[in-house]
Amino acid sequence: MNVVLILAVAVFLYWYFIFRKGSFSFWKIVALNPDKAYEYFISNSCWKVLTGEQYENDDVKIDSSDWSGPYSLIVPKLGNRMIKIYGKVGYFEKSQEELINLLKNNKG
Repeated sequence: MNVVLILAVAVFLYWYFIFRKGSFSFWKIVALNPDKAYEYFISNSCWKVLTGEQYENDDVKIDSSDWSGPYSLIVPKLGNRMIKIYGKVGYFEKSQEELINLLKNNKG
């Protein structure tokens, strides 16, 4: 019985993280470049970033019909703090492509 429950939870988590809005491959690239990605997110209006008290405050209301997320990221330049990131629906998809290209071009 426990095996069935664990398998069901694993399938749900796989579905949740792979098929919800937001590209899994994008977030893998972001996780490899967290400082640069953080700078990009805070400078682009189609991303909403919650840090510090905002991150810890569960009362912060984000309209889920307008914003996809939260996505979490550990940012070394912030003392390895975790941040929450939301993407503006209909806009963040293009921004993901731009950030991927920016990170690819700035390698080295």
